[in-house]
Amino acid sequence: MGRRRIGNKGVALIIVLLLALLSAHFTGWNRTARSRVELLLRDALTPLESGVNIVLSGGESLFHVFLHGRELEEENRKLRQELEAWMEKCNLLEEYRQENIRLRQLVGFQEELADAYTMLPARVIARNPSNWYRTLTINRGRLHGVQPDMAVITPRGIVGRVTAAAERSSEVLLVLDPEGAVAGMVQNSRYPGIVEGSVSDQGYLQMIHLPYDSPVRENQTVITSGLGGIFPKGLRIGFITEIIVEPNGLMKKALIQPFVHFDRLEEVLVVIGEKGGS
Repeated sequence: MGRRRIGNKGVALIIVLLLALLSAHFTGWNRTARSRVELLLRDALTPLESGVNIVLSGGESLFHVFLHGRELEEENRKLRQELEAWMEKCNLLEEYRQENIRLRQLVGFQEELADAYTMLPARVIARNPSNWYRTLTINRGRLHGVQPDMAVITPRGIVGRVTAAAERSSEVLLVLDPEGAVAGMVQNSRYPGIVEGSVSDQGYLQMIHLPYDSPVRENQTVITSGLGGIFPKGLRIGFITEIIVEPNGLMKKALIQPFVHFDRLEEVLVVIGEKGGS
C-alpha cells in the first residue's frame, strides 16, 4: 500500500515537472536569457524529455505503417512480380545463348564435311523414358529427304541411325542399343572391331570379340571404320575406359564411354548422302 502511494506521488511529481518545463518553454521562447531555476530544471528533465520524444517518434512511425500498410504491401507485391518477370527474361536469354552456341557448333561441323556429305539439321522432339538409351524422335522425315538407315551424328560423335521415317518426323535407334551395333576401329592402331551398346553398363558401349593379344588398351579413341555402309569413316565414337577379359581367357572386350552426351541431346545432323555417291 505504501509503495503504491509512493509510486503515485512519483508520477504526480513527474507530471508537475513536465508541466513546469512546458510552461517555461512556451513562456520563455522569446527571451534570450534564462533564469537559473529554468536552466536547472531543463538539465534535470532533459533525459525524460528525450525519452518522451522517442516514444512519440515511435508512435508516429507505427501510425504511419498502420495508415500506409496496404499501400506498402501492394508496392511490395508489384516489385516481386517485376522481379519474377526479369528472372524469367534472364532465363530465356540464357536459353537462347546456349542454343546459339550449340547451333554454331552444329553449323561449323556441317561446313567441315560439306564437301563430302549432304547433311540435314534436326531437332530432338521426343524420347521415351522407358527406352531412354534406345531411341529418340527427330522433327525431320520423308518430306525432308530422310530415309531409314541414314546416319545421325553430332559434332561430338555418332548418335545412331534412322529406323523409321514418317512424313515430318523420324525414329532414331541409338548406338547405345545392343541392336544398334556399328563397325569401329581403334584410331591409332587401326585395329577393327564391332561396337555395340553395353547391357550391363547402361550408357556405355563395348567393342566385342577381341583376341586376348589384340593391341587395344585403355584411353584409346575409337572411331567408325566406314564398313557397313551407314556411318562415314572416321567419325568419333568414344574412348576406352576399361579392358575386360572374357571368362574363357582367350577373348576380351573394351568398355567405351561415348563422346556424345546422350542424356542431353537436343540438336543432331542426319547424313542424307555422300556427295558424288548414292
